[in-house]
Amino acid sequence: MIVETINDNNKAMVINLLKNVNGLNLEENIIDNCLVLLNDNYDICGTISYEQYESLALIRYFVFKRNIEYNDLLFLYNELENALKNKDIKESIAIINSDEVKEVFEHLGFKEIDKNKIYFEETIFSKTSYKDNDVYIKKIN
Repeated sequence: MIVETINDNNKAMVINLLKNVNGLNLEENIIDNCLVLLNDNYDICGTISYEQYESLALIRYFVFKRNIEYNDLLFLYNELENALKNKDIKESIAIINSDEVKEVFEHLGFKEIDKNKIYFEETIFSKTSYKDNDVYIKKIN
């Protein structure tokens, strides 16, 4: 497996993959910060991107094949963390809407935080339309 930043060779594949994810509202400007996990045949096995808010990264488009090995997910996330360190980002945050995804983030070292202690677009998170989701955070070392 290899991890690449999004580029002209893989961008169309990434967009096609993300457009086929149910419930995902694709914002193409977000994929400019995308990393792509590729197998030896140059097939996409996973993607992860983020939006930067000062020294915080909001994880977006963490999409991967169901049969992916945990070590490959860890490899993809670790590459993202390296990219975040290079941009002087101190924490990454994830908004999670399923127990299955929550488990993945917990394995990556994320911890749940109180929804009353975080703001989204200047509104306390627990009062937004995302209030039923969980919020997880991880310090970038």
